[in-house]
Amino acid sequence: MNIPLCHLAVLRSIRTRMKKNLALLLLIALPATVIAQERVIGVALERFGVVAGGWWLNQKCKFLSGEEIKAFSRDVAVINTSLATSVDNPSLVLSIQASGKKASESEKYASCSSEAQEIVTYAASAANQWSSEIRKTVLEAATRLPGAPK
Repeated sequence: MNIPLCHLAVLRSIRTRMKKNLALLLLIALPATVIAQERVIGVALERFGVVAGGWWLNQKCKFLSGEEIKAFSRDVAVINTSLATSVDNPSLVLSIQASGKKASESEKYASCSSEAQEIVTYAASAANQWSSEIRKTVLEAATRLPGAPK
C-alpha cells in the first residue's frame, strides 16, 4: 500500500495530537495545560484499570445484557487501541488488563454483590463516554486530511 508522504505526515501529526490531548478524553474538567502529559497518561491508565476491571467483573457476573456487553466490549477495544498507541510501552495496557482481571477474581467480588454491579455499571458508562470522545477526536482529525470529504 503506497501512502503519499503528505498523508503520512498528517497521520503522524494526528497521533501526536491524540497523545497530547489524551487529557481531554478523561479529564475534561481539568485544564490540560496545568497537568503534565505524563501525569495525564498515568491518570488515563489508572482509569483504564477501572474500566478493564469492570469488563472482567461483568464477564464473571453477567450483569449486562447481550447488547450492553457488545457495546461495552467495542468501547473497551477503542480505548485499548487508543491507549496502546498513546503510551511509550504498549505492553503496559496488557498489564493493566491483567491486573483488572486479577482484581475481578478477588474474594471481595466472589458473590457478584451490588458493589460489583455498581462497578460494572460505572465502568460501562465511563468506557462509553471515553470511547465516544476518542471516536470524535479521530473523526475530526480525519476530516482535516487533504482530500477528505467535507
